[in-house]
Amino acid sequence: MKVNNASLTGESEDLSRKPEMTAENPLETKNLAFFVTQCTTGHGVCLVIETGERTVIGQIANLASTGGVLTSNLKKDLNLFFRYILAMAFVECILFFVIGIV
Repeated sequence: MKVNNASLTGESEDLSRKPEMTAENPLETKNLAFFVTQCTTGHGVCLVIETGERTVIGQIANLASTGGVLTSNLKKDLNLFFRYILAMAFVECILFFVIGIV
């Protein structure tokens, strides 16, 4: 049978599936079809091997939801730049206040 993994990978080409396990990695083996994929050619018998968070997709979703927020170098540089601008504005406010009093 052939399955379409476009909903997972974005790849529109149909991939063949066969009964034999071809790799230990579930994402690379040729004998698994995921829940969100479509069977486009042929037919097969399905055996559910995991459900919920124990599936490959569930593990990916769990990793995506529990991962910390990473800040990019651009965001760090922009934050530093905005701090400098804020400090300069604060110094100018104090300077103008002092000049206004004098």
